[in-house]
Amino acid sequence: LRMSAERVVILDAGAQYGKVIDRRVRELAVDCDLLPLDTPASKLTEYRALIISGGPQSVYDVDAPKYDKEIFNLGVPVLGICYGMQLMSYEHGGKVERKTRREDGTFKVILETGCKLFEGLGVETEVLLTHGDSLASLPEGFRVVGRSGEIW
Repeated sequence: LRMSAERVVILDAGAQYGKVIDRRVRELAVDCDLLPLDTPASKLTEYRALIISGGPQSVYDVDAPKYDKEIFNLGVPVLGICYGMQLMSYEHGGKVERKTRREDGTFKVILETGCKLFEGLGVETEVLLTHGDSLASLPEGFRVVGRSGEIW
């Protein structure tokens, strides 16, 4: 497996599957590092993209993971997965809310056609989900590119 010269960093927000994300990125022949979410943005300038993992907390929890807000000003693409998506939305003015129903287990996710991120995956795919919080509203300039049931 020949790695790309481009590197991605995964900022771990406490996900039980952080190493799985790392492995999947490496299987795509992209070199990556797995670092804590609170890594200062000044130490992330060599990366071509950031992935913020999920985690067990809510963005509203008093003990929610700390992070450097400047990670969103590095000028590189950022992919938020579960908590990471909620954190990005919250930080940019979106609303996150606790749902009455959780999604835990394997679920179908409907993907936005034409989204380069999901190129080659088709219209839907099965993923492992474990969350109870969801986005109630998106920040300005954001758009939905994937949806799982009634929770997104």
